[in-house]
Amino acid sequence: MRWSLRGSLLAAAALMLGLPAAASALDVDVTAAPYSAAGDGVTNDRAAIQRAIGDVASAGGGKVTLPAPKTYLTGNLHLRTNVELHIARGAKVKQSQEITHYADRPLRGALIDETIPWNFTFYRNYPLIYGGSVRNVKLTGAGTIEMTQLPDASQTIRTNAIGMWDVSGFEISGIHAIGGTTPYVGLYFNDNGVVRDTTLNEPGGPTVSGIEVVSSQHILVERNLMRDPDGTPGVTDDGIALSTTYGDPRATGWWRSDVPRPLVDVVIRDNIVEAECCSALAFIPWGTSAPDQRDIEFRDIRIENNVLNAPGSWDSVKCWCDNPWRGSYGPAYTAVEDDQAPMTNVTFSGNSYAGSLDGFVRARISGIQGASFHPGNPYLKNGGFEETGIAYWSKSGTARQVGAETFAAGQTGRWFGYITNFGDGYTALAQGVGLPASTSYTFRARVQTSGDPVRMYVHNQCTGATVAAKWVSGTGWSTEDLSFTTTSACSNYHVGIDSSGQTRGWGRIDDARLLGSVIEDGDPRIGYAGLWHQNVHPSDSGGTHMLAVADRTTANVTFEGNRARWRTIVGPNGGYADVWLDGVFKGTVDTYSASYGWAEIYDTGVLSRGTHVLGIRPQWAKNPLSTYTYVTIDAINVSGW
Repeated sequence: MRWSLRGSLLAAAALMLGLPAAASALDVDVTAAPYSAAGDGVTNDRAAIQRAIGDVASAGGGKVTLPAPKTYLTGNLHLRTNVELHIARGAKVKQSQEITHYADRPLRGALIDETIPWNFTFYRNYPLIYGGSVRNVKLTGAGTIEMTQLPDASQTIRTNAIGMWDVSGFEISGIHAIGGTTPYVGLYFNDNGVVRDTTLNEPGGPTVSGIEVVSSQHILVERNLMRDPDGTPGVTDDGIALSTTYGDPRATGWWRSDVPRPLVDVVIRDNIVEAECCSALAFIPWGTSAPDQRDIEFRDIRIENNVLNAPGSWDSVKCWCDNPWRGSYGPAYTAVEDDQAPMTNVTFSGNSYAGSLDGFVRARISGIQGASFHPGNPYLKNGGFEETGIAYWSKSGTARQVGAETFAAGQTGRWFGYITNFGDGYTALAQGVGLPASTSYTFRARVQTSGDPVRMYVHNQCTGATVAAKWVSGTGWSTEDLSFTTTSACSNYHVGIDSSGQTRGWGRIDDARLLGSVIEDGDPRIGYAGLWHQNVHPSDSGGTHMLAVADRTTANVTFEGNRARWRTIVGPNGGYADVWLDGVFKGTVDTYSASYGWAEIYDTGVLSRGTHVLGIRPQWAKNPLSTYTYVTIDAINVSGW
């Protein structure tokens, strides 16, 4: 199904100011009769607090206050629609380790079993404070949530401190969470929410993340602190994690992932993240088995004015790019590391970074800006719109002006992109690509119009300058070329079609591609089969190369031109590979060399100009002098396009 997105984060933030809708109806003190919570840190206060929440919800909404200076021992609590749970400054909610204190019986220990990776109990155990399928809820106050553990780790009940699933409208503000053995805040499949001014620190274990935002829309995460008072890390795993997922086998408890939702309109700003391990900010674009890729896409993500620190051996910003739940090589790795959800329009600005940034180049982001550590994709993704509509494409205009459709007469494949209703104002459909300076390209696409002019264009988003443009007005589908030379290096050149001042007509686009002298290893024109891993090296073309790591791997490169040259890494551990051209076996190459380097290991020679397929098939055999059978693809250099 398609997940309908409405509004923007500004609208969401405005909505948050009024939560809960009936906040003035009741203001209940849980220590007063008839609730009479003990607040002594010994008595189980869960029933008293939960009864107060239920009564306020039944009355139409309001506030439940946990006054200070008291400690409220409890198992998991369920928030209800239109209820604010307020933990006063000096008050503490303390996690109980007694199973009978929980409304939803938890599991003990860290792992459920080892049938799938990362099968942790906290994915099933309900969070200590939980909102599920409710709307308009708040968790506020300057009080503390203390997570606990037993001396025997195998007997410890591990839960998130706070978890929200399928919530429409929430605010989490001011809370201080300590002692965690699992992620502090898990936000799964929500809409319209704010997490601000929290302090998440003093972790009690090695896998404590800060804030996870998963498959949610219109989310603001701001001014949160993940640092201990002495300056040491406040979390021991990913600080802030952004993710989409679908069909996740771990979703067997308090959350579900059987209906895909994208991650859209998310702002991460003014946070201080000090992570002991892994990354300060993680992108986890999984969910690629969803029927419609738009439903698991990252889109319109802004990372602004954050401190993102991780140890030097770990990552300030990282992409866990490979969906582990899909592929023929078991759950830990899939067929290729390009198995990641679409990511479109990601902006970094004003952040400071400590830790590695090298690996983030693996992220396939169309329209990235402000990240010096990511040059942008130098190729078009989903140029035929076959990955279900406008995934990877940026749109300007209203919902009735721009999108994708299926089955137009004369169009190839199932899908095409369109712009229409020019009278409503400017509209455009374009994709962001990262290109170096002073380099020539051709933007090629099949275009159809109503007969009124439509503009093909290339725009440098870094400088605000239009680099090239061409008007098209044919009423039948025709292949159009727009050649240009880049004016400066920019991670976000927009190539596409727009209305550009026209007040009537429509335009369609299909089979869009960007032709240049290099096809990088991540380009969709290279079709990988088998298990390949993408590695990073500063001497690589584009910063990365693909490495075949299992038997029966192949790569087929579709290129337009009259010559192609395969660039690879050669070295003491290089192996043999067979080469095919247009289905004809051309021989075996040896990537062994006594010393490491980069070389054009195979040259097709001059061919007839047109579309050709270069096949690369690692043999998993080697020169007797070689120590292993590695075969890599760094790039394919192309002439005559």
